[in-house]
Amino acid sequence: MNFNLKAEYTPGKNSGCCGHAIQEPAARHGAQQRQTHRCECYFAAVMRSVPASPMKMDGIQAETVFNEQLQGVIRYIKNGWPEYITHTHTDVREYFPVKNELSVHEVLVNRGSWIVIPEMMRSVILEQIHDGQ
Repeated sequence: MNFNLKAEYTPGKNSGCCGHAIQEPAARHGAQQRQTHRCECYFAAVMRSVPASPMKMDGIQAETVFNEQLQGVIRYIKNGWPEYITHTHTDVREYFPVKNELSVHEVLVNRGSWIVIPEMMRSVILEQIHDGQ
């Protein structure tokens, strides 16, 4: 059985969940916990399928933590993106068109089921992919 899942962030006020706004806070909290659990399970499955060694993943995580551009993207993902691209910091504008495809799992930025590789590592990773490593 094959699945092609896509998780997309929608602000709560735009979610269109019928009854979400009229639910009691406790019921709404339970629904949010279930949704969070589903997302965590999805990303855990995605991370298990990544064809990279634990050492390579550690390197990507470490570089992401020190990469100012990706840290800016993470801040926007967690705090919300501005409505207009001109209101974003210039360093992260390249991510604005795909902002609804981006998420954060642990310290990694993901675009759908792909890990966003920090720019400093991209040429090396691409070369390794082409070499079959």
